[in-house]
Amino acid sequence: MAKKKENIQDILDRINEDIETIREKVEELESQAEDSEFEDEDEDE
Repeated sequence: MAKKKENIQDILDRINEDIETIREKVEELESQAEDSEFEDEDEDE
């Protein structure tokens, strides 16, 4: 039973790492989108 709990904890740790990576990527993409929005506004004028 202890081994199964360790495996579950390992899986949860990997999921948490993946979530953190996804959050970082989302922040990066949001920053790029904000930069693009400003560029688009300049092109429309």
